[in-house]
Amino acid sequence: MTKPASAANMLAAMETSSFSVVAILGPGLIGGSLGLALRQRRLAQRVVGIGHRATSLAAAKR
Repeated sequence: MTKPASAANMLAAMETSSFSVVAILGPGLIGGSLGLALRQRRLAQRVVGIGHRATSLAAAKR
């Protein structure tokens, strides 16, 4: 059985990669954390959040 990858491990593996645009479906707690980590590590030039709740989208912008 393999160990599940954490977001931190996945991002560490992608340190050498860069994306022009990353779309996150559901910018809630997990999606928002992933988007923030991508931006902080400069792994994506642009991070786009797609969701149906205005409150989640507004929080993701902050």
